[in-house]
Amino acid sequence: MPRRCKMCRAKVGNGAIISNLVALCSWDCFKKYQKSHYAKQVHDKVMRKDRADRKERLKTYNDYVKEAQKEFNHYIRVRDKNKPCISCGTEQMSAKRGGAFDAGHYRSRGSSPAHRFHLFNCVGQCKKCNRWLSGAVADMRIGLIKRFGIERIEALENDNKVRKFTGTELQRIKKIFSKKRRLYEKKFR
Repeated sequence: MPRRCKMCRAKVGNGAIISNLVALCSWDCFKKYQKSHYAKQVHDKVMRKDRADRKERLKTYNDYVKEAQKEFNHYIRVRDKNKPCISCGTEQMSAKRGGAFDAGHYRSRGSSPAHRFHLFNCVGQCKKCNRWLSGAVADMRIGLIKRFGIERIEALENDNKVRKFTGTELQRIKKIFSKKRRLYEKKFR
């Protein structure tokens, strides 16, 4: 199929200006095109893509950790949406401003970074228990045993391996938990 000029719709032949973005039949059409809103739209699109690429290249390791942790915590909140607080049993009130639940970690992210994205290490917990009572760890352990079983919790407590995630692993973790969260939201509306 022959290409047509973006400005005058004439067939583009020899002596034409052709790029991967636009085909123009002559220099006159090229001058008109430079002043048109089409050129502005294409330029803006290219600049947005370039800006996004540069922003992605400038991300640090900590940026990847924050993004992955944010998506993981969001997944935990969706997963435990209709369940009570693991420590005190308070019913969840999602209508409350800022949300009523946090994603509480049994083994903290600082003391055990290898378990920061472990599904049995993190559960929905009310803000009072998570923030003001420092996780209410003793009550949380009891709730975790009821929910997941003592074998899994003891395995979690005895696992002391050291792990450092790479940037690509963190991007993959973010992608996986984003998909899981969307599936949960779709399935359990």
